[in-house]
Amino acid sequence: EDESADSATRKEVFLYYGTFTRTMLTMFEILFANWAPPCRILVDNFSEWFSLFFLVYRCIMGFAVLNVVQAVFIQQTLKIAHADEELIFKQRKKDQDKYARNLKRLFHKLDVNDDNNL
Repeated sequence: EDESADSATRKEVFLYYGTFTRTMLTMFEILFANWAPPCRILVDNFSEWFSLFFLVYRCIMGFAVLNVVQAVFIQQTLKIAHADEELIFKQRKKDQDKYARNLKRLFHKLDVNDDNNL
């Protein structure tokens, strides 16, 4: 504990960084939500170098998480599109087969002599 800082500052820092779970929550908040208050507390009360850490952390982690989410989204979209394409192909083949069967049935009904001529 740093006794040189006043108790209000220490309490505020503890609220964001006092335990492992609080720190993890704060880092999650920094990545996905409002990162200014946790950064301001450290910059204003300890060192301005923390701002560099926060900017680098936000950029690297933000881009990494964004790229992973984007890759998963694109992969799933392409997978669904491919499945739709296969489904359409199968449906067209089924329709063509049905049409061919109907035509054969029609020609057999029209061929009264069974000589394969109309």
